[in-house]
Amino acid sequence: MKWIKNNLANFFTLGNLACGFLAIVLVLDPWEEMASTLPFWLMILAAILDFFDGFIARGTKTSSKIGADLDSLADMVTFGVLPGVMIWSIFPGNFAFIGILIPLLSAWRLAKFNNDTRGNEYFYGLATPANALMIGGFFALFISHLGNLDGYHQLIKFSEIHLWFSPIIFAMSFLMVSEVKLLSNKISPFTIANAKWHIIVLVSAIILIAIFGYLGISFAIISYVLSSIIANFVRSKTTKK
Repeated sequence: MKWIKNNLANFFTLGNLACGFLAIVLVLDPWEEMASTLPFWLMILAAILDFFDGFIARGTKTSSKIGADLDSLADMVTFGVLPGVMIWSIFPGNFAFIGILIPLLSAWRLAKFNNDTRGNEYFYGLATPANALMIGGFFALFISHLGNLDGYHQLIKFSEIHLWFSPIIFAMSFLMVSEVKLLSNKISPFTIANAKWHIIVLVSAIILIAIFGYLGISFAIISYVLSSIIANFVRSKTTKK
């Protein structure tokens, strides 16, 4: 029982890695039509497992350097390689090589994060799961609407996805290795005043996902980045006063 307790968080992390591996296999060789969006849902499940493994490690007081390293290795596959493969699979011709940028900058981001000794009040740069989910939302929308694009043809030109989505990929991927302060999931002390920007992000995400579905998940991540930048600006103005 002690061994299970000591490794419970690691099991969640390995679950994250398993989801990432299976999703990559399905992107490259979907076994049937219904599996087309399954890689995205595996990414969602992996993000949930990734979110809880840290809580479990702290709750069971079993945090370790091995656990932290294992977490980064799993994240590299699920939130670095997988979104890169997704882009590779839907971008035409030479534009597919843009997918390589995502695992490269994700690796840089994870190494940078592991050696960052600053506090947890902010994320310095975009977290790899957030960037992956932004890409995953567009991927799931594109795959699910192949041959049936009527609902989105006025909003999105799918035939030109490589032209208008590439700048977004570049901006968000380089944001991972930037020093831009973004809202973290740590709120201390927890008060309504301290959590107001987190609440704005959460409410916005719910509305966007309810309206746009898969696309809303991508919009929610972009909204999170913009809200964080606005929050930083407001705080800087308040501090100067």
